Amino acid sequence: MQRETVTAPLGPVSVLADPRFGKTRVLTNRIQPLFYNHNFAPSQIRAGTFTQNDTQTMRGRLDT
Repeated sequence: MQRETVTAPLGPVSVLADPRFGKTRVLTNRIQPLFYNHNFAPSQIRAGTFTQNDTQTMRGRLDT
């Protein structure tokens, strides 16, 4: 599931899994190429997480 989500064609994706299955990492790996390879602006991407902690984790990964 994870590899298919990260490498899926451009467009919306949904990642549904139990806790601790790497959803935040999968979304981060999906988003990073949009910035670096496809020149998307942050305002063009919408990502949702379940908790504030997940949001902070994702932002931290995308800022590096």
